[in-house]
Amino acid sequence: MANVDYKRLIMAGPMRWITLTHDGAASTQAWFVKVRYTVHGSGTVLFARSDLQGDGRPDVFAVFGDNLEVARHLRDDVFYYAIFAGVPGQSEPAPILEATFDSSGDGPEKIVESMKARNGTQLTLSFRRLGSPRAYVRQVDEHVTEVGAFAIPGEYSLLINGCSPVGRPDIGPLAGAPPLGADLQNLWFET
Repeated sequence: MANVDYKRLIMAGPMRWITLTHDGAASTQAWFVKVRYTVHGSGTVLFARSDLQGDGRPDVFAVFGDNLEVARHLRDDVFYYAIFAGVPGQSEPAPILEATFDSSGDGPEKIVESMKARNGTQLTLSFRRLGSPRAYVRQVDEHVTEVGAFAIPGEYSLLINGCSPVGRPDIGPLAGAPPLGADLQNLWFET
């Protein structure tokens, strides 16, 4: 593994993610960020976009958080390159909505992440039979490096508002990333 020289910690906390594809395109993307540290404090944030039936329209598109400042910071400053941040002049950023979160399970056998938003949206992601951890270092851009360790589950389930969205976990959210996984730890450093 490469050495990481850093100036300042930007974010610390594990993520759990899933990307489903349908008809060759990402139909569902969801990732929980269990923030242990940012300059705006800690909290849990869920980035969620899903075309539940595969009809080409997102049924859910929002950033949910129990600390709205942390959610805004992650959307606008940390994951600024993701679809949730919007594209100036082309698309609006995902709305930030208040939510509560619950985590359970006995990892590595099972991890369950649940979210219930104030607007009624509910999402539950379950991973079972997590494999051996894999370490990684990723250069996010010329100023930021991500360092972490994740495991890929042998089984998963995803429910959004009581429905299982269409799609399969075929393509990862970023180059080299698996379509589903659970971080043991995730750190973002200014380099």
